[in-house]
Amino acid sequence: MGDVCFGDIHIKPYMDDKIGVNSLVVRKQQWLDWLVEAKSEGVITLDEIPVETLNASQQMAGKKKGRNERFIALNKRLGRVISEYDVQLPNKIGLKTVLDYLQNRVQQFLGRHKSLWWLVSKLKKDTSHYE
Repeated sequence: MGDVCFGDIHIKPYMDDKIGVNSLVVRKQQWLDWLVEAKSEGVITLDEIPVETLNASQQMAGKKKGRNERFIALNKRLGRVISEYDVQLPNKIGLKTVLDYLQNRVQQFLGRHKSLWWLVSKLKKDTSHYE
């Protein structure tokens, strides 16, 4: 519920973009004014899309929100300091959660180390036969 929220947009034709397309939702006029000014100065490109298109692009949001409680519970079990949440964390952590967590951590690690980005396309090619 921020003043402006940014996110990936996972729907065609936007997901085919190689430069980087993000969605954004603006809730404060000041942010909208700043973004329109940046557009007029040629710093960014803005295209308005229907709310239905934006909502359809967020299919991964449900999966990510569903796994967050399991990831928090796993981090707590691993002895990491975590924030307090007003939700009941699951007692059982299954193998799927552990594997999802490891995949997520590898993706985060690769994302933070630009020198390793070449591995992303290599990993995609090597794992395509599993799909």
